[in-house]
Amino acid sequence: STRTTLSYTQRLRGELLALATGYIGVQAAIGTATGAITAFKTAQKIEGQLGAAFGNDAATIRKEWDYLMATADRIGISFQEAAPAYAKFAIAAKAFGLSGDEIRFTFENVAKAARVAGLSADEFQGVLKAMEQGLSKGSLQAEEIRGQLGDRLPGAFTLLAASMKISTAELGKMMEAGAVTAAELITFARGLPKTCKAAECTTSGLIAAPARYNHAILIFVPDIDN
Repeated sequence: STRTTLSYTQRLRGELLALATGYIGVQAAIGTATGAITAFKTAQKIEGQLGAAFGNDAATIRKEWDYLMATADRIGISFQEAAPAYAKFAIAAKAFGLSGDEIRFTFENVAKAARVAGLSADEFQGVLKAMEQGLSKGSLQAEEIRGQLGDRLPGAFTLLAASMKISTAELGKMMEAGAVTAAELITFARGLPKTCKAAECTTSGLIAAPARYNHAILIFVPDIDN
């Protein structure tokens, strides 16, 4: 009924305002109702992107949504900004033949490294874009590792060489010959956690709080239209 819907909406708004106050104070909490509407639209868009990557099955989309939300919240990155990049990366990774576990493993390690390095949303998306392109081509090129990845994650080329247990000179020659397959991205991702301390890889504190506040709003959204 209209009364029931209104009551639910009022209760939801109250919960969101209380949560927002705890994160960012009363003044910022005033805009939460507007934020919830924007979040609803954002949620619909993200669901569509995940559907394109994992099939238009509601249960699968919900599973990926929950996974991505939990991962973003744990690491302290923006779910809204990570989701589109994750979906595009997953499409390329699945086409290349990576398993679901390998896709998640690679994404999480890259996200941790990006978070610790203080990358912006655009830079983080750029890293995943470079990896997406490598998977689509089937091989890794020096310009992608030294340029697109290296410009955003310092030492990416050296790290890849170390993870392959070869010198950077050998890696350069192999790339020129097209002998470095995109499968090495998994090896690269495996080495990323070694570049940060355990306490840093699972982040907390004021820097991550705004992202987690935005997640708190989105948590309510998928159930509003049920």
